[in-house]
Amino acid sequence: MNKVSLVIMVLFTKLFLTLVPIAIKYTQANIWTIGIFRLAIACCFFAIIVKKKFLKNYKKILILGPLFFIHWITYFMAIKTSTPSTAVIGLSSYGILLLLYSKFFFKIKIGAGSIFSILFALSGTFLIVDKFTFESSSMQGLLWGMTSAAAYALLPIIHQKNPAIPTTHKAFSQFLGAFIIFLILGFPQTDWNLETKDYSALIYLAIGGTILGHGMWVKVTETLKTTTTSAIYYLAIPLSMILEYIILDIAIGTQKIIGSMMVIVGNFMILYMQKKGRP
Repeated sequence: MNKVSLVIMVLFTKLFLTLVPIAIKYTQANIWTIGIFRLAIACCFFAIIVKKKFLKNYKKILILGPLFFIHWITYFMAIKTSTPSTAVIGLSSYGILLLLYSKFFFKIKIGAGSIFSILFALSGTFLIVDKFTFESSSMQGLLWGMTSAAAYALLPIIHQKNPAIPTTHKAFSQFLGAFIIFLILGFPQTDWNLETKDYSALIYLAIGGTILGHGMWVKVTETLKTTTTSAIYYLAIPLSMILEYIILDIAIGTQKIIGSMMVIVGNFMILYMQKKGRP
């Protein structure tokens, strides 16, 4: 794949994925309906392409399903209780948590520079909160987003510990396990009496967000360096703020812009030190 094609793929991938929280906020469907609808289509898709050895591999990566369920259900809660960009900023603590998990699981060292970068990014994260009370919608959204990140950051750790298992098997394990939990806990709470615009959003979430978005992201991460893909990941913050302003007519305050920039800069500082081989 040439550089021009790769750049186009990267841009479309981020657009597909960043539209996910916008669509979740846009639709009147509740979190259980969204999860079951998206996962049902994703499971059908991956069930066709995985091979027979999946059941043998599934035992080794069984934990992926529950982790993915926690990641999705808390991310949905973050979006529904606050704004898409607030949820994305909370989820952006993924990079920080991945660094801390790597220290625990892979014994990497974390130096003073990384600690400063982490604190700087966290300061920016909490700067977007209007009131430090649990009644504040932005506080709720941020905490739900950070909880989602805590589960999300564990997924690549498990992926790296099982390098011999095909990517499609890992993806199917995530979707299938989460789908079963969604069905058990949430099916009685689903509501399918929705308008056409709500179903349009659900179809986009299932096809554009889950199959195309995640599928293209796998290709991007296989092609580019991890430091590059991590940097691309944080494009979701400004992009989500722009899209929610255009589509959902949600105002962007100065405090949120400053906090978002601190989050991005802090994470880029961590990426820079990783690229230079510093702890």
